[in-house]
Amino acid sequence: MDITELDELLSLQLSPHDLAQCVRVCKKWYDVFVPHLWEDLSCLHNSPTLQQQAFANLVLEDYLHEQQHQAARGHGQHYARSSRTPPPRQLENYSPWIRHLPSPISLLYIFLHTVRDPSQLRLLLKGLALRGLAPTAVDLMRYLYQQCPNLHIQHLALHRSDLVESDDFLRVIAEYVAPRTQSLHLGMPFCPSDIPSWRLKYLLSHCSSALEELTLEIKVSYSEKEREQEYEMAEPTPWVQLKRLKLLQCHDKSSFYSREFWPWLWRRCGQVEQLEVDDITKICKSLAIGMLTHMPHLTKIHIAGALECEDIQELLSRVRHGWKDVSMGRKVFLTQSTMDTLLDHHATLERLVLRGNFGLSDNEKVQFLACCPKLRDFADFDTGTPNEPMMSMTGLDAFSFIDQDPRTGALKPWKCEPSLKALRLVILGIPRPDLYRNEAIQEAYDDQGREIQKLVYDRLARLTHLETLWLGGKYSRRLPYECLEMSLESGLYELAGLKALKKLNVSRMKTQIGLQEVQWMTEHWPKLQVIAGLQEKGPGKEAIEWLLENHPEIHLE
Repeated sequence: MDITELDELLSLQLSPHDLAQCVRVCKKWYDVFVPHLWEDLSCLHNSPTLQQQAFANLVLEDYLHEQQHQAARGHGQHYARSSRTPPPRQLENYSPWIRHLPSPISLLYIFLHTVRDPSQLRLLLKGLALRGLAPTAVDLMRYLYQQCPNLHIQHLALHRSDLVESDDFLRVIAEYVAPRTQSLHLGMPFCPSDIPSWRLKYLLSHCSSALEELTLEIKVSYSEKEREQEYEMAEPTPWVQLKRLKLLQCHDKSSFYSREFWPWLWRRCGQVEQLEVDDITKICKSLAIGMLTHMPHLTKIHIAGALECEDIQELLSRVRHGWKDVSMGRKVFLTQSTMDTLLDHHATLERLVLRGNFGLSDNEKVQFLACCPKLRDFADFDTGTPNEPMMSMTGLDAFSFIDQDPRTGALKPWKCEPSLKALRLVILGIPRPDLYRNEAIQEAYDDQGREIQKLVYDRLARLTHLETLWLGGKYSRRLPYECLEMSLESGLYELAGLKALKKLNVSRMKTQIGLQEVQWMTEHWPKLQVIAGLQEKGPGKEAIEWLLENHPEIHLE
């Protein structure tokens, strides 16, 4: 118990109940563990009602003693004779250790529903009520935040009702919570009602430089009677730590003047580097102008969907120094003109995720690999999740991926060959007579499938800096039967030069990987850390057993 760092590590392994038990052992243990017991009170949100009530009464008692003390000071000489020392306040002893509290809504609920009138406070509370000093739930919230100088708020989410229904609640959030918040989420999706722009400005203007991420899902409204009040607000200083801005389902009500909220917001976003947009048609042009005028550091954009092609082109074209990271959602429909706009940034593009978007041909997708000299990460499909698998898997045709010169038959050089480190795509269109499926592509001549695979391996072999080769869709509902065999007989040995390869993913692929193949991989890929998708039946079973016994450092997924 004499090394502070070890005490902190030990406390992290203990539950609040365990910490409460430790502080009862002895005074030394009390001094060590009581700060950790009070450090994180966010668990009160899910605590039993009795615990919530005990905490609420502690805050209430401290508040009432403070009010009594303040009232006594107003009695002049009587206060000097009878109240030379302030009454005891328990919260004052613990509040400097508090760094995490439940969300403001949870706190409000606790104070509204669990504060009781304990017998020892009944007379005091009655006397304060007669003088108009009895606290409301919002008063207790304000008092608690005032007493916690070291409070740290990593994420704050407020719905429309939180921003509109109570002026007092909004003031407490703006004055005591917003200045300490790192990540702020305002509004909720598909909210039918709007939020007055002056309320948004009032809250956002109190956010300090601690703000790193801002997410908006709002409908903004504006009335003429609010206009004068809005212009009286001082121009806020920029958020110097704000790096990520998310605009999701953002709309602007009919009033012309409500458009003034968005330029006001863009002026605070001078340090934004990453932008995510979804369904922002009404404010898209304003955002495009704001990006070019006020966001010089913007290099990353994720377009989730629900935007017209013209809006996408507008956003892609209004960046000051070129895009480095572009990601498209599955609902985005790309066109040739959109791709041309994106190709204008080929000199700066380092990461491109298309997530199997429709509208682009395979040859058009290959252009990004051929034209981008700094491209490090390319993905042509969404990997999906266990809860939301891909309904279908869009694949890249093998002939398009091979990209031969039609005159000479040689592979065309790609500018990304020296830079590409991660490649995630499904290569299809390869005849696989070994699978004997009627719906599979048939060979036009003997060994055509192996010949095509050899050319695919030749193309992959040129990407000598690859660290991740992801050829299978882990959560896809469709098995790609027209894929690479990944066997030595089919030409896998061509990839012996991928010395930097760390992760191989062949999930949901009908491969022929067996013992010989994994032995070859461990010999020629010395940095290999992960193999995903080995089949547990057939030759894959022996391969898995051998890896587990001889290379336990390689993780199998």
